[in-house]
Amino acid sequence: MSVTMEAWGKLSRARYHESEVRSYFDGFLDGDILDIPIRKMADYNRGCISVTIKSLPIFNPALPLILGDAIHNYRCCLDYIWWQFAISHLGRHPSKSEERRIQFPILDDLNKWGSTDHFKYVSLGDVEFIKKFQPFSCVGGSYSAFEGLNAASNHDKHRSFYPVIAKAGVANYRNLSDRPMSADVFDLPEPIVVGSEIARFNVDLNGMDPESALAGSFRAYLSVQNDWNILEILSATSSQCQLLLEEADQIFLRKG
Repeated sequence: MSVTMEAWGKLSRARYHESEVRSYFDGFLDGDILDIPIRKMADYNRGCISVTIKSLPIFNPALPLILGDAIHNYRCCLDYIWWQFAISHLGRHPSKSEERRIQFPILDDLNKWGSTDHFKYVSLGDVEFIKKFQPFSCVGGSYSAFEGLNAASNHDKHRSFYPVIAKAGVANYRNLSDRPMSADVFDLPEPIVVGSEIARFNVDLNGMDPESALAGSFRAYLSVQNDWNILEILSATSSQCQLLLEEADQIFLRKG
């Protein structure tokens, strides 16, 4: 039996859950732009038409759970490899006191490389092998898959992912009345919620019906996390895990 078989199994399971996210939750993925219903209301106190969010899409509550499963299995894939490196170096299974320190390291600071307990039970050669997969090895603004995975994993351990509107896509408004209007358009709050005001049109409201006086549409991007694109992280992690496992197979083959 290949020593990396269980790690490959975790990679396969992670990809299965990732495909579930992509297949069954279309419209709630990072980068998807949706039409968001708006409400136009007369605000007589401020002398304006206030444009607010009328409703938000309803997503399947299983999404955070499946997404968390994908993230967990990708992270386990890395830890399984590190465990096998430790067994190879020690010539035995780690003891109870050792096993809690055996975790695939993901570091963004080169100065910390080799200084944590994660390196204690693995050979120098295997430590050097995974160095190129570390966030600090990504130069010129290149994307670090495992840095994103680490952030996503830490997030999922403490709180679930929840789809939010991350940024505006396109907002169009047109004055249908015979009165002049001046517009104030606002930055989106984070996260946007039902009732959030996204624009305000200053106009003489006397005898005016806001719904017929102003045409408008609002489209926005939905994301499960505001700081990074989770689907890009999963896709990049999948590729990097496969590359790492393929090279690890060759390392174990040479070790015999």
